[in-house]
Amino acid sequence: MPPPGRILIVEDEDVLAENLKTFLGRRTPEVRVARDAADAQRILESFTPDVVVVDYALPGIDGIRAYNDIVRDSVQPPGCVMITGHMTERMVQTAHQRGIRHVLCKPFSFAELQQMVDSSVPDTGGEFAPEQMAQPSAVAPQAPSGAVSANDRRRHERRRLDRRDANSALDPTT
Repeated sequence: MPPPGRILIVEDEDVLAENLKTFLGRRTPEVRVARDAADAQRILESFTPDVVVVDYALPGIDGIRAYNDIVRDSVQPPGCVMITGHMTERMVQTAHQRGIRHVLCKPFSFAELQQMVDSSVPDTGGEFAPEQMAQPSAVAPQAPSGAVSANDRRRHERRRLDRRDANSALDPTT
């Protein structure tokens, strides 16, 4: 599937937002960044994304509600990848029910994010097909049922410990 032509990133962490914009911008002509849901609504007045990458933990609102606000008046809702630092089974189920096809737990590889973004582009031949948006992808980090598998939890814990160990190695005071 070709990359999207337009991406909206809704992320309040400045460094991550800029890194996402730089990485995704290598293959996508137009990438915009909103720091919160209100900023996203302002951007949407003049920008129609193919895909939204939204953080779950935004100031004052969660990423699921932010995405619902984005798609409320859309003729063809954009695809969505939600990123989070703390994935729960309930969050994943709710996200899938609301049309968010992918939930990606931090830390993640940018290559994995790109794959999810590319597979989130609505391909409806000009007609909106709601069932397409509601189908979770097999590349999501949870099982298709929305459950977070034991392997996913172990992988996340290994990444967290690896980051901690790497940070400790860089700190001369430890």
